Amino acid sequence: MNYSFILLLARQRSGTSALGSIMNKHPDVVYPGEPFHIGHKNKTTSFFHYKEKRVKEDSTFLFPDHDQELFEGFVKTLNKQFGGKTFLDVKYNQTHYVNGVSYIPTQTPWLVRYAFQNQCPIIHLTRKNQLKVFVSELRAKKTGIWHAKTHIELEDDLVEVNTSHLLTHIRSSEDVMHMFSSWMNGRAQTFTIDYSEVFSPDGFLSDMAVQGIGGVTGLENLSSLKSDFVKTASDDLSNAISNYQEVVDTLSETPYAWMLED
Repeated sequence: MNYSFILLLARQRSGTSALGSIMNKHPDVVYPGEPFHIGHKNKTTSFFHYKEKRVKEDSTFLFPDHDQELFEGFVKTLNKQFGGKTFLDVKYNQTHYVNGVSYIPTQTPWLVRYAFQNQCPIIHLTRKNQLKVFVSELRAKKTGIWHAKTHIELEDDLVEVNTSHLLTHIRSSEDVMHMFSSWMNGRAQTFTIDYSEVFSPDGFLSDMAVQGIGGVTGLENLSSLKSDFVKTASDDLSNAISNYQEVVDTLSETPYAWMLED
């Protein structure tokens, strides 16, 4: 494994924490969470924490044209500290943090291009059912439970869906997902898989995930590793949405009606 890190690309609420908890159990991998999560900036595994430390040593690191140099140093520090390849969980909207002085939203982010150029494996985790993503986010905001390790922690609170906001969410999320998928298309060392295909019913990786992740990373013995997390939202949307019939009526005449049955 000559690469320096494995890049996980996804939208929020796409199962990255569950996949990360599995990868973290592999002896050759370390999962530090989301290094570009603003809310985690005080953690030692945060890129922003690392940058702040370097800026104190040399104020020129404050400027964005040094962010790419900082990123390389950050990854080397994590790999040395934990003794494994870093499994970087980077959300779509976080990829611009190390673009340097220029940023064009439709241009392939520097981080993705860096991974391509240095043959770092990319796992692109999609979640096509954006209705479930939307409901999952609403529920997490209502209960305060973003990740649960046991079913005891979960609450069965219903959420009300603003259907106008739902349609906007679905359309914008699909556009971004398709843009990232186009960047992955035809590239070596990349593996794209949907959330619905990643896990077996008992929390292990599916055969497809084991083969795909193993194929691009060279990692073995993935099938015996189990996630630390459980689903925080029910698959039965009729029992999760208080105004379910309104959601059905809204989506039934759109290309997204399948999300109700999936």
